[in-house]
Amino acid sequence: MNTTQVAPKTQPKTAPNLITIGDTEIRLLIYKGLPVVTFQMIDKVHGRPARTAVRNFEQNRSLFLDGEDFFLIKQSNHEIRDLGINVSPRGSYLITETGYLMLVKSFTDDLAWQVQRELVNKYFATPQPATPTNQMLEYAQINKEFLTLFGIESNMQTIALNNAMQKKFGVNMLETWDVKGLKSETQDQTLTVSDIANQLSIGKHKVNPILIEMDLQTSARDHKNNIYYELTNAGKKYAIYVDTGKRHKTDGSPVRQIKWYASVVEVLKAHLKLTETVA
Repeated sequence: MNTTQVAPKTQPKTAPNLITIGDTEIRLLIYKGLPVVTFQMIDKVHGRPARTAVRNFEQNRSLFLDGEDFFLIKQSNHEIRDLGINVSPRGSYLITETGYLMLVKSFTDDLAWQVQRELVNKYFATPQPATPTNQMLEYAQINKEFLTLFGIESNMQTIALNNAMQKKFGVNMLETWDVKGLKSETQDQTLTVSDIANQLSIGKHKVNPILIEMDLQTSARDHKNNIYYELTNAGKKYAIYVDTGKRHKTDGSPVRQIKWYASVVEVLKAHLKLTETVA
């Protein structure tokens, strides 16, 4: 008697992001935390001719709500890279569960009912993680610290941070909060050290030491022993960093220049007057 044991055949495992609907395997697409499908996917699982779903959509376009039944995505949308789908130059549609159910109302054959049930129960019901609030907060905090480090503050920081959040998470926070505009920052003229020296009628080499004495900036030397200046917290009230468009040869970091608001001139005048009085 042959007692050789034959290993049972194993069914090939489906990849985690693949879902079988009927006899068709489709990849799970998640956009803004929701399972979505394309027109091509709908035609595929229902065994319909190409462009059947898109024709149904176009014929009833006025009944579909943007952001609820579908999302119109552009090629410039950074999130699309993660989805791995091709987007036409005019944009492409991602259909939500409600949009799908509206699209296939005219599909009434037995296969259509079976496919609808499976899509609703197996595809659109796929459990999704909660909105990554902690991840967003952590990402925002890290970017805020970097922006501050590079001297990007106030409205510029707000706009830059909002752009970073939109690229990473696909959420425009300012639009979410219905912020139509940012409060205008000071329109004070900005001056160089030479400009300040001219207004004070003193040598320009005297200005930086005075600013240091007033604790508006500090000085240090780089690896080549060249002196450079950094704003103190008090100094940030009277000045900003401006990108010169140049890069340090050593590490490629931006070369920044301090520009002082015109209001600092009166502060310096008061300091010089007080110094003269004490002397």
